[in-house]
Amino acid sequence: MGNYHQHLIFGYLVALVTGVIGYFLLGFDLIYCIIACMLGTFAAILPDLDHDQSTPLKEVFNVAAAIVPFVIITAMMERGFTDMVYLTAIFGGAYLFIRIIAIFMFKRLTTHRGMFHSVPALIIVGQIIYLMYFGNDFKVRLFLAIAGALGFLSHLVLDEVSSVDFTGGKVSKNKFFGTALDFHSKSMFATGFTYVLMLGFFCLIFMKHAGLI
Repeated sequence: MGNYHQHLIFGYLVALVTGVIGYFLLGFDLIYCIIACMLGTFAAILPDLDHDQSTPLKEVFNVAAAIVPFVIITAMMERGFTDMVYLTAIFGGAYLFIRIIAIFMFKRLTTHRGMFHSVPALIIVGQIIYLMYFGNDFKVRLFLAIAGALGFLSHLVLDEVSSVDFTGGKVSKNKFFGTALDFHSKSMFATGFTYVLMLGFFCLIFMKHAGLI
């Protein structure tokens, strides 16, 4: 399988091509193409979150611990909640939850080359990006979601290619072949949970377009 730097470089190249196509062929503003490139590059390292000692795991949870609490208290302040004592407590609680509890649970619930290396996980990444975009332009929302999904896909494809040895005039496959571009894992719980999560996000997308949320 590819290492961290190979995935990062390949993911960046795929994301760059996506951004160029978006700008020159699809007519999106440059800022959205830059964001698409960033999302695609970031998504290219996400599948390795299921490796307990991976660099992406540490980086993503560090970033989440810094950003998520800020987003939470910002949303609360916009709704009129201004008590700084409670806001500080919530900020600290959210930070500690992500840095200690969330990362511990994630490590316990995931296995390397499990459902995080799968097509359903790819779809979920696209769904999350789609839902997180706050603008009203459907085309931009879809473009960014696809850019993220393509970045994630670049990781899976590189893993599959790296699982095949073409040297010596023979084609041989290692034990990891077929485990990246897959639709299930050995764990029925992990597989079921992933599909329930994907279905839940589809419901949220439908509710958003129906004006229910």
